[in-house]
Amino acid sequence: MPLIPPLHSIFGFNQATTMPTDYSKPPIGLKWRSNTLFIISTVGIGLFTDLFLYGIVVPILPFILTDRLAVPHDKIQTYTSALLACCG
Repeated sequence: MPLIPPLHSIFGFNQATTMPTDYSKPPIGLKWRSNTLFIISTVGIGLFTDLFLYGIVVPILPFILTDRLAVPHDKIQTYTSALLACCG
């Protein structure tokens, strides 16, 4: 008996639920996922989200902490750094 049981026995999966290895069929959604418009719009949404976070939220975060949350002035840098580290 192994020390750690296999995942399929823990979660109730059997061998039939594993990923198929038949590569003769194309994956689901290959046509629309490989569309140029879809790829460009996905990258555009990602860039907008990233630029919005660092272009809008970061500059006003110290003011939000001071005005709305009443964080002491000497702790603003610590709180800002911690919040940005949590966001990634």
